Amino acid sequence: MQIKICDLTGVKSKSEFYDRIYYEFDVADYAANNLDALHDILTTDIEGPIEIVWSDLDGSASEMTWDEVNKILSVFRSVESDREDFILRISD
Repeated sequence: MQIKICDLTGVKSKSEFYDRIYYEFDVADYAANNLDALHDILTTDIEGPIEIVWSDLDGSASEMTWDEVNKILSVFRSVESDREDFILRISD
């Protein structure tokens, strides 16, 4: 099965984050822009394997707060523990 990849590098706002991730995984028509919906979609709605790439976290945190970035990362880490076919690659 082909891996589904979403590259979040360069994302500057929460709105842009949700737009990009939901577009890449083709769930934009019904996905809500909140952390609970993000978790649900990543754990139940998308067939894996899934890879999230997020480089330049410092750049993203320039317009989103670190608190917002860390909450998103917390969701990703939760999904990692729920799914064996979820890969998270992050760098500053």
